[in-house]
Amino acid sequence: MLYAQNKFLLLNRYRNIRTFLIIILVVFSSPLHSNTFDSLTTLSIEKIEFTGIVLTGITSALDISNTKLAYKLKIDSLSIPERHVLVNDIDIKCKEGAFTLFEIQCTDGRISFHNPLVSAKDAHIEFSRLNNGVIDVLVKNIEIANGLSSIKINTKNNNWQVIVDSKNISISALQEFFPSINDYSPNGQSDVNIIIDGKSDFVRSMNGKIGFKNISFTNKESTIVGEKIFTKLEFQSSHNESVWINNFFSNFYAGEIYLDPIFIDAAEGPKEIFGSFEWQQDANALKLSPITYLDHDSLHVNIKTTQDVAVKEPTHPIVIDIQYANFPGAYDKYLQPLLLETKYSDLIVSGSVKGSMNILDSDIEHLNLDIRRLTVEDRLDRFAFYELDGVIAWGPQYEKQSYDLGFNAAKLYNLPFGKSNFEYKYNDQDLVLTKPVAVPILDGEFRIESFVMKHPSSENRSINLDVSLKPTSMEDVSAVFGWPEMTGNLSGFAPNVVYKDGNIDVQGALLIRAFDGTTTIHNLQAKDLFSPIPKLSADIQIKNLDLEPLTYTFSFGEITGRLDGYVNDLQLLNWKPIQFDAWLGTPIDDSSRHRISQTAVDNLTKVGNGASNIFSKGFLSFLDSFGYDRIGIGCKLENSTCTMKGVAKIEEGFYIVKGKGIPRIDIIGYTSEVSWPVLTERLNRIVYAQSDN
Repeated sequence: MLYAQNKFLLLNRYRNIRTFLIIILVVFSSPLHSNTFDSLTTLSIEKIEFTGIVLTGITSALDISNTKLAYKLKIDSLSIPERHVLVNDIDIKCKEGAFTLFEIQCTDGRISFHNPLVSAKDAHIEFSRLNNGVIDVLVKNIEIANGLSSIKINTKNNNWQVIVDSKNISISALQEFFPSINDYSPNGQSDVNIIIDGKSDFVRSMNGKIGFKNISFTNKESTIVGEKIFTKLEFQSSHNESVWINNFFSNFYAGEIYLDPIFIDAAEGPKEIFGSFEWQQDANALKLSPITYLDHDSLHVNIKTTQDVAVKEPTHPIVIDIQYANFPGAYDKYLQPLLLETKYSDLIVSGSVKGSMNILDSDIEHLNLDIRRLTVEDRLDRFAFYELDGVIAWGPQYEKQSYDLGFNAAKLYNLPFGKSNFEYKYNDQDLVLTKPVAVPILDGEFRIESFVMKHPSSENRSINLDVSLKPTSMEDVSAVFGWPEMTGNLSGFAPNVVYKDGNIDVQGALLIRAFDGTTTIHNLQAKDLFSPIPKLSADIQIKNLDLEPLTYTFSFGEITGRLDGYVNDLQLLNWKPIQFDAWLGTPIDDSSRHRISQTAVDNLTKVGNGASNIFSKGFLSFLDSFGYDRIGIGCKLENSTCTMKGVAKIEEGFYIVKGKGIPRIDIIGYTSEVSWPVLTERLNRIVYAQSDN
């Protein structure tokens, strides 16, 4: 847009120069048909007004004493009041020329004048005006913005052409005349070669080349910055009534540009911008049709849109055609800066993508991406997808068509998933899985029974799915998460899972079968799942766990019997508990055999920071196990403090184990409040000490 606006400012100046030179020739042509031409040596005119231009203090003189005709012209000032243009001290000397009935000519002249932007000091000038109205003017070494320029003008029958060839134009010197660039404090130089064609006061076309050298600029907020930029611009523009049609090619081959938040360094390879656009003056609209950005190693995109220049908003969708996006370059240079404030700002990406999308008011109206061998790995080890292949498509034009998308492998918080393929379709603004998918996980199977992504193109997008987990060995699960080796299987079913904006809500029960019992998870919610600090909440009910394999798994010491319990209001922050109300104890109706080993007695005593009565009884310390009536321990965690309880209260504390039979063994806890870090440290010492043994 600035380019188009600045062209008109420049054109006005070229028109002024053309008109000024025509006026000069008119002054000299005034005696052309005079009968007293031979006797005329000087001519003085106080003022001339001509098509909006005012000349004052005009003096001309002819020297016909030599065989070669010479003449001089002085003008005190030339002004264009409507455009606030003033040129002073115009002095033209023609050393060799001609005045005849058929032409006015100067083949060797000098011109001097002064203007803040354009001035000359003994610049070379040649001109001629034929009787048929043809005018040719050539001026060399005019000073424009601290650079040197040559201007060639040709007119015939109201048709005219201006050719400008400039070297080393100072960008900073243009700020006074182009206020729109003042906010960027630019500096550097440019070389300009432009050809302008027109008729009367109408500009029909422009074409040329501009080379920018060592350009630097910055706005006050430092959100738009350029350093030592070298670029070439070639353009062709034509004017049809109120529409400018423009074609251009620009090659950015040196320097650095920062367009918040994207940083582009030409040292990584030249960047090209080319294409066509229309400036519709009457509608004040800018139409891109299209503009291409090409970074040869990373990105090739075409952009089409129409923008209202006044309100600076698109009036039509932005159509983006991705010829190719090659990774990691496309992510590192262009996507990662846009994702810095999101959960996806630190990824390792390889592969390629091509396709198209339409965007209007920040919403994606249409999307079609062809993905090839795309691998995405999160550096924080939250997720990974390996060799994604297929198509992602949504939009009314894809209604009810089927597409495939699959991966060779995937990972979610260390849980590995095997090769899978998903068949889906777009249906009434939703993406819908057309058939269930069985995703391998360890030695089991994660089955997605249904999957619906609602409003995928808007901020209100969400995912609803039904999933189940077929039996997976606890040995494998334990190895993945670094837990002590567990026996048994893990399985479950979640009939209604909702994912939205990084949050998961399991609107149903998740059933886990392990240790010959059942664990039911209710109200499971995960917030900011892929953020650096994920949050999780749930209520857990534990039913009829077999203590023998459970205690064996954690090397706690053998305990037989059954176990019920709960963990209510569980809150995890970055996978560490910060709040819960938990209880594990013997079911009231448990009729199984109740035995506890000396090792388990010792460990439970350490956990409860209490005491047992076996070591003071002499020979009892040599028995391997003891009977018990009930066993139980609870913890309510708040503010890093665990308020503990047992199966029954006594005056001194609470029973952790209430003995039964002879000999009777009781374990009593005497400390009701324990620091959570201290308690977890005790558990860690017990587990790892037993594992080492």
